[in-house]
Amino acid sequence: MPKRRPGLYIAAAMFVLLAGCSSSPPAKGSGSGQDNPAAVAKKQEEQANSSRPPANNRAEVLPWVEKAHAKVTWPDRYKLTPDAIYTRFMEPAKDVQFVERDAVDMVNIWNVCAWTLQLIDDTKGRKPVDQDLAALGKLADGDYKQMLDPMISEARLGGITSATQFASANDCGKGFPG
Repeated sequence: MPKRRPGLYIAAAMFVLLAGCSSSPPAKGSGSGQDNPAAVAKKQEEQANSSRPPANNRAEVLPWVEKAHAKVTWPDRYKLTPDAIYTRFMEPAKDVQFVERDAVDMVNIWNVCAWTLQLIDDTKGRKPVDQDLAALGKLADGDYKQMLDPMISEARLGGITSATQFASANDCGKGFPG
């Protein structure tokens, strides 16, 4: 019998690394989104999603991955399809019950990795990084703000130390084919 959603252990390990930048909660009125209509709508959607029963099979989980995937862009060199995300990162966790938020988190984690790797490549190749920074900036508007803001600020000045450390600590390169 499958476990009752003990957590997405694949994503949990990455979140531990992602959360390492800061563990203090944002102060009220500090841009935490508490009064932001988009944040309220997001919270309502999450509550609706959490009321759905957990799932652990492709037919139920893949549509969640596809929905989350449709909300983000991917750099040409580091693209993952919804099927690849499900097959490579969620399917191996057969004893885990997923909820829609798990699929969203998995897509977003790998999207952060993709754009971070692209930022590193473009910086090293002395190519424009505006698109990389814009994509990471969109992701920084959400759950990854505390982690991505310093990386983005450093990259605007031509530095990639934070990006390189993030990519290395999270084994980003292992997630992409080729």
